Amino acid sequence: LELAEFLEDHSKVEKVYYPGLSSSPYKSLADSLFKRKLYGGVLSFRVRGGQREALDVLVGELESKRITSIIGGRRVGKTTMMYQLVAHLIDREIEPKRIFYFPADDPAIKSLAGSIDDVIREYFSRILGQNPRKTMTYILIDEVHHAKDWEAWLKKYHDMGYPIKFIVSSSSATHLLKRSSDSLVGRISEI
Repeated sequence: LELAEFLEDHSKVEKVYYPGLSSSPYKSLADSLFKRKLYGGVLSFRVRGGQREALDVLVGELESKRITSIIGGRRVGKTTMMYQLVAHLIDREIEPKRIFYFPADDPAIKSLAGSIDDVIREYFSRILGQNPRKTMTYILIDEVHHAKDWEAWLKKYHDMGYPIKFIVSSSSATHLLKRSSDSLVGRISEI
């Protein structure tokens, strides 16, 4: 919380996204969920004066029906770009529960979920409480190549015509391109 407050007061920071801030539109929700006022270790912020060129390209891809992939080496900013995209969607007044980010390389997720389909079905059931056909939803899967059969599940959702925009990232370009070239031809674009 102290870091978020510091950044919020910094002259070079345009906006801070952290549920514990008193300026956050989600503060009351966060207070009801986090009784001990421990709001989590993830925050994002926008630097005053512009966005990265790649983020502008990514935002442009939001209207595409194709799955969007972000490929790059480790520690080049793929996850940060995904967080910035989440912030952009919230700024566009997309309901936050319609934006779902998960890291496929998280050991907790890997041990609890059998597949990406399990994670997505749980999200629609527990968070949205509805069928995925109802309203546009944004699903961001970081380091997707860690998930078993990820390309088959994304193909399934894409081909069923659900109003879901998938954005995936991978630090293993070889793995992503090889696996997606087999089953996602014409369904995936890369930036």
